Amino acid sequence: MRPTFIRTALVTFRWSGGPKISRSDRVRLSSTTIGSTPSLEDRKRLDVAIVGLPNAGKSQLLNVLTQSTVAAVSRKRHTTRDGILGARTVDDTQLYFVDTPGFLRQSQAKKEGLNRDLVVTASSEMENVDFSLLVVDAARRMTDDYEETLVALMLAALRSQGRLEFDVHSAEEVQSIRTPKGGTNPAKFAVVLNKVDLVHPKSNLMDLAVNIGTLAEQCIKFDAKESGKEELFLDSAYLQESLPMFFYISALKQRGVQDLLEFLLERATPSTSWEVEAGEATPMTMKERIEEVIREKIYRCLHKEVPHSIRQENRVLQQGKDEDGNIVLVIHQDLIVRSKSHQELVHGGGGRTLERIRETAARGLEKIFFCNVVLHLHVKLPRSKNQRWSI
Repeated sequence: MRPTFIRTALVTFRWSGGPKISRSDRVRLSSTTIGSTPSLEDRKRLDVAIVGLPNAGKSQLLNVLTQSTVAAVSRKRHTTRDGILGARTVDDTQLYFVDTPGFLRQSQAKKEGLNRDLVVTASSEMENVDFSLLVVDAARRMTDDYEETLVALMLAALRSQGRLEFDVHSAEEVQSIRTPKGGTNPAKFAVVLNKVDLVHPKSNLMDLAVNIGTLAEQCIKFDAKESGKEELFLDSAYLQESLPMFFYISALKQRGVQDLLEFLLERATPSTSWEVEAGEATPMTMKERIEEVIREKIYRCLHKEVPHSIRQENRVLQQGKDEDGNIVLVIHQDLIVRSKSHQELVHGGGGRTLERIRETAARGLEKIFFCNVVLHLHVKLPRSKNQRWSI
């Protein structure tokens, strides 16, 4: 007998029918906003956590969904160290995203030398969101550890309380606001199978969906039993409504993302407040965005050699004009390392690695801020050993 969730997997087994986002659009500071800013009464919103294992493509997906370089992206695991915030506003609806560090169970995190704060960030960020996107690397082999981590994330998504809005007081009002159009028991998460272009044969994708869908169904029933709602799921139709949708995408190639975007917009519910102004891609400050772009280039240029313990400090951030009257952003940032060997790795032979980081970061910042950028990077090693190990 075919599992009940398979219908949802088949629904979205297609590439996006929407237009491909151009490179120039992706690097715009503002995200697409159609029409004028709606009144408070007409606004809708959906707070979304993007979660998954390390290197599943979460940050790449966030950047495509927001049409801006919000989060650092690299092939190195654990590039995202803190929850990154991004937004996309379309007409009367704002999607507010939290991109979390790759989730690891405590035992695996200990093996990789990561502290507990990084491990718990993913689950804690899910507590007050309306919906979660569970991003899975479709090209990665499914192991027991992988399945256990997916189960932990599914349970965290099922137990999310939804966003907090200060003018909502009663449980009935909260339930009304959080119920999207056309459903009384909405699913709490969707499964996003990313990097599907790397999977051959494509029939393997359906096998993966069946495996993950079975885990999802078991998690939903377990959570219902724990919360005393087990009898509701005796109704197969009710269970079907609670099961996650499956999306097959390539965030890097921007395939299938339009379907996902439209799905999220449909789930938005009435809201009296937006986190960012219409047209803005993130509430992050200029300083935070500069650090994020430079950090991405550090990971890209150094690959597996770079330690996660590099600390960035902005020493100078000034805006001025050149002799032709063009705006110029002048940035001096210190890259503080833990050892002499790390310092040498960041510099590279003849300073070539550091120059490559500086040059690529400056180009990326110019695309974001639409002005000339003069970037100076300084690699520093603290004299005190105590200072080094506090990095």
